[in-house]
Amino acid sequence: AKFLCGLQDVFSRVRFTAGLSSHATLEHWLVEMPVSRLSHREWDAQNKLRGALRREALSGLMEARAGGPAWRRWAAVKLLRGRHFVEDYNKLLLAAFALSCKALEWWYSRGEEAAKAASTRGKNLPPPPAPEPDRENGLKLPNSPKLCPICRRMKQDPTVLTVTGYVFCYNCIMLHVKEHRKCPITCVEATEAHVRKLYFT
Repeated sequence: AKFLCGLQDVFSRVRFTAGLSSHATLEHWLVEMPVSRLSHREWDAQNKLRGALRREALSGLMEARAGGPAWRRWAAVKLLRGRHFVEDYNKLLLAAFALSCKALEWWYSRGEEAAKAASTRGKNLPPPPAPEPDRENGLKLPNSPKLCPICRRMKQDPTVLTVTGYVFCYNCIMLHVKEHRKCPITCVEATEAHVRKLYFT
């Protein structure tokens, strides 16, 4: 029944557009309310009447505000013209507002999907490998993680050795790897390619 009513409404609109019916929609036909289109002459006369009324309202406003400050007259005129603008383009403004709302909805839905995907990827990550055990002939870690295990001072240009994950001063670890070809803590073999400088934002 709903489909048939929709089909009848479309049929009524097509007949009205073609000039074969005086009922624009199914509702007009049900209440027996004929609808007629404005002719070009009627449309032009309506626009002229609207323009005359607006000019009259503007002149009346200027006369009423003649004795007041200039900024009040300016504000009143701008408000009146803004009202006329909204009256002329209310449908276009409503459509733009609806499109803006849909764009915001799409934007936030994409953000939620990305956040869900990121959380899902994080849950599926494998656990990190167990740290390499310290060797007897390797260096002992300092008490503070801010200190370099080689020079025992505050880390300058923190750099990680990727094969073990320990962080050192850049100069300390680079010189040690070039000379000994291994991690100074775990004694795992390493080369200059395993040295990666860390950058913090």
